[in-house]
Amino acid sequence: MNSKELLIKQPAAFHGESARHFIWVMIMHYISHAAQIRTIRRAYGSRTDSHPIPHEA
Repeated sequence: MNSKELLIKQPAAFHGESARHFIWVMIMHYISHAAQIRTIRRAYGSRTDSHPIPHEA
């Protein structure tokens, strides 16, 4: 291969498949986090008192 051939930009192969795979992985990631949050809230309640807003006197 000469230097001119190396400078020719090659099209990205399978870009649609890799993007689709990334989106699918992120969807599953968010679903698993939502399930973890739901489980914690069912076990312990919404825990709104865990980070109380300080009231000024």
